[in-house]
Amino acid sequence: MKFVIAFLFMLVPAIALGSPFLTCDPYPAETEITKFVIDIDGVAVDSDPHINEDGTIIIRHDLSDLAVGSHVVKAKAINKWGESEWSAVYSFTKSIPGAPLNLNIINNGTINITIE
Repeated sequence: MKFVIAFLFMLVPAIALGSPFLTCDPYPAETEITKFVIDIDGVAVDSDPHINEDGTIIIRHDLSDLAVGSHVVKAKAINKWGESEWSAVYSFTKSIPGAPLNLNIINNGTINITIE
């Protein structure tokens, strides 16, 4: 079974912000995935499958505790009949957002605060 690893981010693709999750293309329900194995920087951990409303199965592995910096990840799916090959290795960088820029406070009877 082959699947593509992708990342879902709350703000900007390719940069992990907020509560990022590792995810994949959905598997049909009949594949009966029992777990995923996620290898991040050479450390493999089991991850429970996430079942979507339509019954399809995906990885939804929380990356929020991952340290800021560059990482590599690969994954495989497991069911009662066996396991997939490891996915291709995917490299990404987790960073933190910078401070807000151009803070303007204007007093025109009411106070308006604009952050650009």
